[in-house]
Amino acid sequence: MTAVESLLPTHARLARAAGESSTCIAKYIIIAGQDGEPAPILFPATIMHRDALPAGSTPLSAGFLLVSPPDVVIPQIGSDSLRLEPQPRDRALIARFLGFPVPQNQNR
Repeated sequence: MTAVESLLPTHARLARAAGESSTCIAKYIIIAGQDGEPAPILFPATIMHRDALPAGSTPLSAGFLLVSPPDVVIPQIGSDSLRLEPQPRDRALIARFLGFPVPQNQNR
């Protein structure tokens, strides 16, 4: 199972296996990684941002994402529980993490 497939609900994975396109709505947090570089954490939309934040980590940005392979869309909706907003770099970081082509347009 790929990283994207683990985010998709069962019905969406089945539709994808049948050749239908699917879209996944999930949440993410960008944290400062151990090397100081931004690192994404992706998780289901049913989990609150604050509950997905690893203890001791520094959150840099957070929000929601729509995954429709091979594209990632990040709406300008942030995390109320962490009081953080999406940043322009988030889309490219998440696309790279998922193995998708890195988008040229950072504004969507």
